[in-house]
Amino acid sequence: MTNISDSKHHNDIDHDNGSRKRVKYSDKNRPEIDEETIQKAWSHYQSYLDSAEEAAESGNAADVDELHEVVAVLEQVEQIGNDVDTTENLASFCAELVPLHLSTVRDMLPILLSQVYLQLGDDVISREFNGEDEEGEDEDADTPENLFSKSLKFFPRNASALSMLANYRKTNLTAEPNEICEMFEIAGKHAREIRDIAASLLADENEDEDDKEGDKFKEWVELLLLDGISGAEFMEEEDEEDGSEKEESVGEKICSIEHQERYEKEMNEREEAKADEISTSGVESTSCFMAAFLHSILKRHDKALKHLAKFDISHRIHPNVWLAADNLCLDKYTAKDKSCELRDGAYFEPRAFQGSESSPLLPTRLYDRLCETFSPNAAFWRESDYQNRGYYSFFEDVTEERKKHPRHLLDDVILNHLLPRAQLSVPSSKIVGYEFWAHTRALKANLGHQLHFDTDEAMLASEQEVTHPIVSSVLYLTGNDNKNKTTAGPTIIFNQTPDSKEVAQNAWISMARDKRFMVFPGNCLHGVLPCTGNPGTRDHPKDRLTLMVGFWTRRVPEKMLDRHLYGPCGKIPEPSEEHTWVVGIQEGYGNAKESECNTTNSQTEYIQPKAELLPQISPAWEDISKEVGEEKFRKLDIPSSLDHKFFVKSA
Repeated sequence: MTNISDSKHHNDIDHDNGSRKRVKYSDKNRPEIDEETIQKAWSHYQSYLDSAEEAAESGNAADVDELHEVVAVLEQVEQIGNDVDTTENLASFCAELVPLHLSTVRDMLPILLSQVYLQLGDDVISREFNGEDEEGEDEDADTPENLFSKSLKFFPRNASALSMLANYRKTNLTAEPNEICEMFEIAGKHAREIRDIAASLLADENEDEDDKEGDKFKEWVELLLLDGISGAEFMEEEDEEDGSEKEESVGEKICSIEHQERYEKEMNEREEAKADEISTSGVESTSCFMAAFLHSILKRHDKALKHLAKFDISHRIHPNVWLAADNLCLDKYTAKDKSCELRDGAYFEPRAFQGSESSPLLPTRLYDRLCETFSPNAAFWRESDYQNRGYYSFFEDVTEERKKHPRHLLDDVILNHLLPRAQLSVPSSKIVGYEFWAHTRALKANLGHQLHFDTDEAMLASEQEVTHPIVSSVLYLTGNDNKNKTTAGPTIIFNQTPDSKEVAQNAWISMARDKRFMVFPGNCLHGVLPCTGNPGTRDHPKDRLTLMVGFWTRRVPEKMLDRHLYGPCGKIPEPSEEHTWVVGIQEGYGNAKESECNTTNSQTEYIQPKAELLPQISPAWEDISKEVGEEKFRKLDIPSSLDHKFFVKSA
């Protein structure tokens, strides 16, 4: 069995002075535990993995009691490991090399416990997310912070635990962005290292075919190191028969010393290529991508480039766009009130209406009701299963009757206050329907929203035809009520449509200010950048709350084969106990109280806010293909959950 400490491939670099260090666990830390206890602990862990696999298919929870059983069985191992003070810089602690030697399952026991605490921490986060906290639990002992720290106590190079702890701290604002970024960087490095160590150990051939201990060790290596910590896996063999035939044909050529040497050289090359049969590390991908993300947010674009070089990309949103997204830098990097040449079917320049006390965008009563309807804890999100459901929206007709007698709050707000402003940009177009949807994003966890086009997804799926609303719009409800500081991420619109043959040369920035209504061509590429600088503060609890409205010149549902509840362009549900949010938006509307709630006739009491062209930035994209093309390693896969299209293969 290969000892990692004897392998030239697994020496590592000391973070302080760059010197090479051998890695092995010292004998004094090896727990004296009998084989029966080890097997019992492993059996419980395997039972947990089996339950987790079943849970992924059924939607039920994995059996975490099995994890607690592992901890109980291996209580002796609890005495080893490093003391971790999570109030200090944990990134620096994890960057220090810990002696490592792996040749038997006994050497893997600290790693097993590390993974157990990692999965316990992940379970707590899942239960918190789903609102399943149990009363009476020991809050200090069961916080994700403490569980992830325990995981790192047993194995400081647990890249998965360090990455998850970094994300947890980012979400809960318990560490500075610089430290979080450093944690992701170290996690990415460790993930690659652990993946390579596991690949080397698994490539070792057992001299004894009946070596059960060796087979068991490899099982631990694959499940704990390869799959658990690095997030890598064996790739499926595409054509096993062709491989064996090729090997046989090579064997047939062995008819001389020259052929023999050639054959042996080829076999050695194949052995060295075994590591390529293993996928890249998913944890490395996530960690490096997050590091690039955070460096970009923190305006350290050269450092971001070093991480982006590990992915197969050619363009990124230009650094000046990120700089302009900071409210303090807006004037320096943008041109205001300056028209640009519209391209490829974009039919007007984006603009915004900013409400104020003297010229409010909406009557206060309507604005307050919207904020209440879509507040983060409102019934709307819970009853529509917002957290777990894909994209959904609602489509309503535009008629003169409904303008005069709105059926609900959204009718009133959109038909009588937003539509007239949207119509100003396309005066010759007849708008016959509106589609609306909403988003809530915690400021402290805001990573933005991916770049996309607003489309009729049903027609795209059924007829492969790309269609768009004539006007897309955003009504910013909450997320920034401080005139001197922008906390919510700004909307960015590119002068680029699906018909564009080249990347956009310019983009527009719309700051997420409360009571602001922004309109732009419905066929333009757009998205939301992450919060700039410090992503939110504890004394600013409001979410980034937005109401999106697409104004259409055709009735989209007419061509839909199947219109689902809580699907694209769906119907507003009937008011009921299951849809109390609908009861709320209909309250006060209808024949009985229409005169009380209809605000159409009172609009003349307000001074209407004027539209202002959005500031623009040029260039919008940066070609980084030359800078990232020299990366020697196999390219990492961009994590799908983080792929906001800010860094792309071709813009």
